[in-house]
Amino acid sequence: MGDGGDIREVSFVRRTSDATINNDNTPNNDSQLILPIAANEIVRVKIQYYWNATVNGGIIISINGPAAPTNLKWGGVLWGEGGANVDMTNNSNYNSQSLQLLLTSGIGWIEGLIENGANAGNIYASWSQHTSHVDNTTVERGSFMQMWRVA
Repeated sequence: MGDGGDIREVSFVRRTSDATINNDNTPNNDSQLILPIAANEIVRVKIQYYWNATVNGGIIISINGPAAPTNLKWGGVLWGEGGANVDMTNNSNYNSQSLQLLLTSGIGWIEGLIENGANAGNIYASWSQHTSHVDNTTVERGSFMQMWRVA
């Protein structure tokens, strides 16, 4: 990314193993769902999460990246077992809002447009439990992140 390449340039990463947390309701950057972004680069990003939890833990999903983006627009949907869903949009800062659901398993995704500022760095999928609890919340292998270079 960031080399002036073709507009159709796509980067892709996927979780190769499950990641499990407990007793933590502060979104943390995922160690496998991470892609680099250059200074002043414009990208479209999609993160898809497959998750499993107890009703006590639930899940929060969000996105994180370099400080001071020029423009950031993102939104997402989170569906849980039993059909409950939550959606939102965010036009301000990374991790300032998140999708939160207190159910046992499901799928969620975030999509957005990032116009990065002067700070190169990484775009991260971030997640945690909805409610800090001793029971596990797991983001499952096969969850993925895609990034398309726009400019």
